[in-house]
Amino acid sequence: MLRYRILKLRGDCLLSLFLLTLIFGLILRIISLCRETFNHEPLSKAPGGDVEPFSLLLIVLGHSRPSSLQRLLNSLSKVEWLHSRVDLRIWIDRGSPRDSLRVAKGFIWSHGSKIVRIRKVHYGLLKSWLQAWPLWDRHDYALILEDDLEIHPQVYQAFRYLTSKIGSRDVDGVIFQRLQDIPCGSFVHFASSWAPVFSRRVFHDFVGWYNARRTCVPGFQPFVPGHDKTYNHWLRERRDVWSPWLRRYLYEKGTVFLYVGSLGMVHNHHERGSHQTEAPAFFVHRKIWPKVEWNRIQECVLQNSPVFECNNTQDGVQCGPVDGDRRALLRRGIKGFLSDKLWICGAPRAV
Repeated sequence: MLRYRILKLRGDCLLSLFLLTLIFGLILRIISLCRETFNHEPLSKAPGGDVEPFSLLLIVLGHSRPSSLQRLLNSLSKVEWLHSRVDLRIWIDRGSPRDSLRVAKGFIWSHGSKIVRIRKVHYGLLKSWLQAWPLWDRHDYALILEDDLEIHPQVYQAFRYLTSKIGSRDVDGVIFQRLQDIPCGSFVHFASSWAPVFSRRVFHDFVGWYNARRTCVPGFQPFVPGHDKTYNHWLRERRDVWSPWLRRYLYEKGTVFLYVGSLGMVHNHHERGSHQTEAPAFFVHRKIWPKVEWNRIQECVLQNSPVFECNNTQDGVQCGPVDGDRRALLRRGIKGFLSDKLWICGAPRAV
């Protein structure tokens, strides 16, 4: 009987020790995540002498293209990060080859924290974008990259300078995708998936808007006028796409992004993936980037930035000037909101 009590007491002690160790490890992990998220380095100066007023998060979405992922990460390692802290998150979708996870974990990142996660289930394109920026990552901006992209070594230099000059409060996001005949420094009403930069406020408002639409209007489809051959067509085909949802959100809110695409800061290889099913599997070549002269970046700071609207048509992206300013876009979005009888979801508001 005494032997049994001793063994039971020993077992209880071991179990208690195990639970304490588990709890202690969990606490350490939470502390580590908090440090990664909140402990940014002191604000540093951009080449133009302006103090950096924000923090940037890099988010990489990996699917089933390990070679493409490696090329993208190599391009990130060549970016001039100007001694800033820039944290990196790499999300690998379930169903990707093990090589994608190996590439992500083996990549050395010395400019901030790096977290690699493989999804527990297959997310697909839409959910991967919606879940790209977790709420606990409280950075001011996020640059979101699909794995078949490459970015210019001066992309951060340009982004930081322009955002500090224009004012981070006035920049809801940045478009690096090259569009036709639009002056650098303009504001553009367009949904780009080529390395877009979102402000935290806009991205999480978009996710909340999406959840509200799906909850309060079952079967709602985010159709937008002028996109019958592209976004609206993809929705009718029930494709796994996210850009129509973002375009509808921008349409309702009248949101515009800062355009710097004429600087040529991003290259899309259009390789086979969730959306490009007919494209080649992998391009061996890498982009050779020309140096962008500093005066070209400075010229993107405009006194009165014009506003353009761009639509993704069957013949490519078509852009034109907006008659008025952003408020004209917002008024039009409200009309579309009312005509679709969406008042049950709450009135739209500018963000």
